[in-house]
Amino acid sequence: MLATKKQNKTENFQVGKIGWSYVKVKRQSGYRYYSALADLVDNSLDANAEKISVKLIHSGVKTNGLTEIHLVDNGFGMDYETLQGSFSLGYVRERTTNQLGKFGVGGTEGPLSFAAEKITLTRLEGSSQILCREYDLRKVRELDAWGSISRKPTEEEVRLFNRELGDSSGTYIIMRNLDLITNRDVTKVKNVIIKHFSELFCEYIFSGVQIIVDNRKVDPVDPLLWAEKGTVQMYGPKSIDGFPGITLKVADVLTTEGHKPSYRKQGGYIYRCNRLIVGSLTDGDKISGFWENDPHMRGVRWQLNFNADYDEDMGTTTRKDDVNIRQSLLDKIREIVMPFAKEARKREAKLSKKSPTQKEKLVKDITTVVNDPLITRKLTKKIKNEKIVDDKVIPLSSGKNTREKFANIEIIEADQTPHGPIGNASVNPEGEGYCIKINKENAYIQKYYVNAESPETQEAVLSFCVAQLITELEFNDTGEIFDFLSNFNNKLNVFSRKL
Repeated sequence: MLATKKQNKTENFQVGKIGWSYVKVKRQSGYRYYSALADLVDNSLDANAEKISVKLIHSGVKTNGLTEIHLVDNGFGMDYETLQGSFSLGYVRERTTNQLGKFGVGGTEGPLSFAAEKITLTRLEGSSQILCREYDLRKVRELDAWGSISRKPTEEEVRLFNRELGDSSGTYIIMRNLDLITNRDVTKVKNVIIKHFSELFCEYIFSGVQIIVDNRKVDPVDPLLWAEKGTVQMYGPKSIDGFPGITLKVADVLTTEGHKPSYRKQGGYIYRCNRLIVGSLTDGDKISGFWENDPHMRGVRWQLNFNADYDEDMGTTTRKDDVNIRQSLLDKIREIVMPFAKEARKREAKLSKKSPTQKEKLVKDITTVVNDPLITRKLTKKIKNEKIVDDKVIPLSSGKNTREKFANIEIIEADQTPHGPIGNASVNPEGEGYCIKINKENAYIQKYYVNAESPETQEAVLSFCVAQLITELEFNDTGEIFDFLSNFNNKLNVFSRKL
C-alpha cells in the first residue's frame, strides 16, 4: 500500500518548463554587471587560472560605444558536460571547500543580467579541440523556453581564442548585445570594474594571480593594509574556537604610513574563500553588538575569512554579495573584536593629545579650502591643454547633459533622487582636482538652482554646494567636524522637504 502511494506521487510529478517570463524576471534580479563579471572570475579562479583578462570592445567613440565584453582565462578549461552545465540555471557539480563558484548560478544568471547573448569557447587541458556553446535570448523568447546551443566555433572565434591562449587550455567568453548596461562609456565601465576587482580579489592578486581589465593591470587594495608600514596588527589571523575553517584578524590603520584613515572604511570585512563578500560593516542590519559608524573608530578594521563549508553559518547569499551571520558565531566574533576596538579608540585619544591642537589645524585647513581660488572661481590658471579658463562661471543648463570644467574642478549635473543629498564630491581618477556631481532632483537644488530667477543666484548656490561638498569630502573623517556636517545635512534635508 505504501509503495503504491509513493508510486502515484512520482507519476503525478510534472517537470515544469522554464519559459521566457521566468528568464525575463531573472534578468531583473539586481545583478550589477561588475558583480556578474566577478562571478565569472570566480569560475576562472576555480579553474586554477593564473591570468584573467576582461576586454571591452567598442564601436565608434568610447564615451558611448561599448558593444561587447570578453573574459579570457588560462585555466584548465571545460569538458562537454561541464560546458553544458555552465549554461543551466542552477548547475551542481563536485567542488572543494575552497572553491568560489558553489551555487551554480553565476555563470549563467550573471551574464543574463546585462547581455542578451553569451558565447563560451573552451579547450580542456590535454585536448586540442575547442568546444563552443551559446545562448541567444531572441531564440529563448521565440520558443518560450530557456536553452542553449552547442555548435562549431566560427573561424573568427577560433582566431580570437588562439590569439589569446595559443595551444594551451582555457576559456574565452563573449558577451554581446549589452542591452541592460545603461552606461556605455568604456572608460567609466573600465574604472568601475577595476575598482570593484581590486578589493574583491586582492588576496588572489597578492598571491600572484594576474587580472587585467582593458589592458590595465588590476592592483590589489587590502582594506586592512595588513602588510603596510605603521599598521598595528592587533590580532590574528587565528581560527575561531569551534570553527576551524574561519579565521579572524584585527588591525588598526590609524598610523599606517601614506594612508589617511576614513570613517567610511572602518569595521568588518567578510571574505569567502579569500574573496571579499561585503565590507565596512558596523552596527546595523547585518551585525549587532559592535559599534556604530564612529569617526573616533576610523582606524579599526577586522577581517573574517571562511571556506564554503560555512555558508550556512554565514548565511551567504547565492550571489555572494551579502551575509546573515548566525548569532552564536556572531557572538564569538564580537567577543574577540570589541576589546581590540576599544584599545584602538584609547590609542587614538592619546595620539590626539600628543599632536598639535586639532581645532587649530581644522580651522587652518577649512580656511584654506574656503579661500582657495578654485572655490571662489577668480581663476586665471592654465589647465593642461593650455586654454585659459574664464574667471566667470557659467551655471550649468537645466535638463542638459552638460558639464563645466575649470582649473581642477569638474562639475556635472546628475539625476539622483528628490530625497538624495545636494550632490557628492570625489577626487578625479588622475588624482588632480575634484569631480562634483550636483543632484538636480534635490528639492533645494530644484528651487534655488534649476529654477532660479537669475544667473547670480545660480552662481551663489553652485559656489555654496562646491565648497560644502569638498569640505565634506576632505574633512569628514575628523571628529570635530563630523557632527557639524551630519547636523548640517539633516537640517538641509528637513528644509528641502518643506519646499
